[in-house]
Amino acid sequence: MKTAPTFPLILFPPCVEITFKLSVPPLRPPVEPLAPTPKVVSANWLFAPVIFFLMVIFLNVLSNYRLFGGFFALLLLGAAIPVAYFVFYLPQQKIVDAQNVEIQKNYEQKLRAYKIALRQYQAKKDLPIPAHIQQEFYQKQLQAALEYAAKKPSKLRRAVQKGRSEEHFLPYLYQHFGKAFIKNNLQLGKFALPYVPDFCYIDEEKFIYIDIEIDEPYAALGGEPIHYLGADDARNDFFISQGWTVVRFAEEQIAKYPEACCATIAQVLDYLRAKTDKISPNVPLIPCWDKKMAIEMSKNQHRQYYK
Repeated sequence: MKTAPTFPLILFPPCVEITFKLSVPPLRPPVEPLAPTPKVVSANWLFAPVIFFLMVIFLNVLSNYRLFGGFFALLLLGAAIPVAYFVFYLPQQKIVDAQNVEIQKNYEQKLRAYKIALRQYQAKKDLPIPAHIQQEFYQKQLQAALEYAAKKPSKLRRAVQKGRSEEHFLPYLYQHFGKAFIKNNLQLGKFALPYVPDFCYIDEEKFIYIDIEIDEPYAALGGEPIHYLGADDARNDFFISQGWTVVRFAEEQIAKYPEACCATIAQVLDYLRAKTDKISPNVPLIPCWDKKMAIEMSKNQHRQYYK
């Protein structure tokens, strides 16, 4: 049998529900560093000087020994390889040897760190994932999901009458959450009459947007039934589709238990920040009313009993 819904109604955007269904990835083994390949000196440091000397000698021969005599040419030919080796190749070899020593040293450091990490992994791989690791994972996933999904509201552009319950509850919200986070002059939606939340809790840094509503069973003027089951479904669906969380209290809860209502909102915030994985409302539950019940409450002047 389906359980009848109760106030407070707490509705999360789909991205939040999906995030908490994710599994925390298992601990990954460390990656062993690759052994370095030693650097070698390019043979060009040896061949290039020799070729240069040979070209000079060849040009001298073509010019009929105008640059220098045959004896000096033979001397230059004999000196080409030793000069190329000792002057050009050997200094480069020393530089490369020093680089190889440094590379090997860095590799050995990485290898020692890898062996330590491997021992730690083997000791922890079969243990349950620590709570703080799970919390960090869900915090990052939630913030990324909300950053993508949440749409910012705009300034209220029309006059909206606030009831006594809103005036009664606002000081409690300020006291518990601060004026920097609580707003009551915003609207959401790019259509003719955007939705106007009773209150908004907004943390732009964490991309948390909460629509806080106070639901009366009937209008104060005229007694028309309102906020009955199904009446606010389209509105709720719109807010959660925009990445917002919706928290709806019955007016009676706000009138009688404002502190407990604030504590319930605080639990919702903890949930959105991955500090808890469940919400147990602090305020006594009130069954949601249908239209017939709202008409009956209007006839009985039900709101007068808790104001």
